[in-house]
Amino acid sequence: MTDVFNPSTGTKNAMLDAAGDRLDNGPGPGTIGVYVGTTEVATATCSDPAWAPASGGSKSLNPMTDDTNCTGNASPVDICRMKDSTGAEHGDTSVGLTGKGLNLTTLTLAPGDTFAIDSGTMS
Repeated sequence: MTDVFNPSTGTKNAMLDAAGDRLDNGPGPGTIGVYVGTTEVATATCSDPAWAPASGGSKSLNPMTDDTNCTGNASPVDICRMKDSTGAEHGDTSVGLTGKGLNLTTLTLAPGDTFAIDSGTMS
């Protein structure tokens, strides 16, 4: 028999705050970048702190600074990585147009394009 652990909302909030603190590690703001393989093609800069305090079992990104001059690449982006200000990676997610960890309006970013993240949640 398999049981599912259902933590209380307070426990979920504490877990989310601890996870969010990883992106805020270091002396400055973290970043969220998109990549083609291992090549970073665009990076948005997080607020410092990156995340608002968890509430109701969910955590939201604070406003971010757009990348207004993407490096770009002819190939579609395929992964998103979160890094703190020291460059340490603290998570990644799939990228797509719908139903992915990071949903974009286009998967191909040309040099000079703007990359913006309007909102984000962790739950």
